[in-house]
Amino acid sequence: MRRILSLLILLVTLAVFSYDGKPTNPVLKIAIESSEDSKDSIELRDYLRSQVSKTNRGEVAFSLKGISFSDFSFDRNGNADPSTLQELKKFGQIDKLTLVSLDKGYTSISLIDVTTGRLEYKNGLPDRLTKTLVDDFVQMLDRKNIQLALQMPHTSETATVQLHSVQSNYKIGEPIRFELESSEDRFVYVVVLPENGKDEPVLLFPNSLQKNHYLKKGERVTIPDIRIAFKSSQSKKETVRVFTPKEEWKDIRLGNGKDNLYKIMPQAITGTKSSDVTPLSVAKSIFESPKTDFEFLISTN
Repeated sequence: MRRILSLLILLVTLAVFSYDGKPTNPVLKIAIESSEDSKDSIELRDYLRSQVSKTNRGEVAFSLKGISFSDFSFDRNGNADPSTLQELKKFGQIDKLTLVSLDKGYTSISLIDVTTGRLEYKNGLPDRLTKTLVDDFVQMLDRKNIQLALQMPHTSETATVQLHSVQSNYKIGEPIRFELESSEDRFVYVVVLPENGKDEPVLLFPNSLQKNHYLKKGERVTIPDIRIAFKSSQSKKETVRVFTPKEEWKDIRLGNGKDNLYKIMPQAITGTKSSDVTPLSVAKSIFESPKTDFEFLISTN
């Protein structure tokens, strides 16, 4: 087992992105614990803690005493039972709880949302495939950090885009279309924010029909293209967040028919899903990009 972990540490350390020592973007606050008392399981727990911390993929919390993680239970829909919910309350301001187990030749990793008590991720493989399992977990963690960065409160910087709505009010199910004008030479990304703050954001622009998203000063673009239907499914309001970075988000640009940003946000227009690795540097770029929010009023009449 020690040989497997040593090889794992070497391979993953070579693959992680470099950290420049500057303040990072907000990331998830995570507690990483072992659900088993075995030596191998505890070694894996400590390894994950060090890797998540070193690569700035999360703020790792200290251990909590007096909790038996082996007693945690969830129903078939991933909802925690009452006793598990009660134990999760002890984690205070922690966002997520990661439980690891390496016992009897089998490795498993789970991720629990502490606030909702939902089991968001669970995967297990034979211990000879521990590296594969850790890679999958890290990819999932990267996507969640990116989603967090997309939904962080917008900055107070002067807006670099203006919105010219085709109309000010929409009905539920009616296609929403608007025009953006850039006041500077900027890349533009338009994201639809979920009303509940928990679902995944949706990329509206660029898209499969509008891949050129670099706007010159004074240039206007209609979003989305008339061939794409963006319809509101909720009443009261629809919020879109416009990111205007000076530099393109390199790791998520469109290309070769594979829309990498859609892979980060699976519920985007294409509906494409992927488990491709997404560096945390992308989340940092998202967080540091100027943002402007626009709201559309939605009615049932």
